[in-house]
Amino acid sequence: MQLEAWTGPKLGPGPLAERLTGVRPVLSVTRLDSVVAALRARRVPVYVPLDRFAQGLPVVQRLQADSASGLRNLRPSWTRCGW
Repeated sequence: MQLEAWTGPKLGPGPLAERLTGVRPVLSVTRLDSVVAALRARRVPVYVPLDRFAQGLPVVQRLQADSASGLRNLRPSWTRCGW
């Protein structure tokens, strides 16, 4: 598995990251499993960029194995936006 290399500053969860990114809320990655479980329970689609960086991640593997998870590939949307 290939891992992403961090070359710049990292944002942590909290108000500063929310202000800089415009995303609310910015949560710790340690909350990912519980957030995904809550979304699945409510049958809310989970958008993940299904690319080489997502390969092998346990949470993504669980979503892919569960046909009722509502997993959606975010990569095509990112590509259309030029990201």
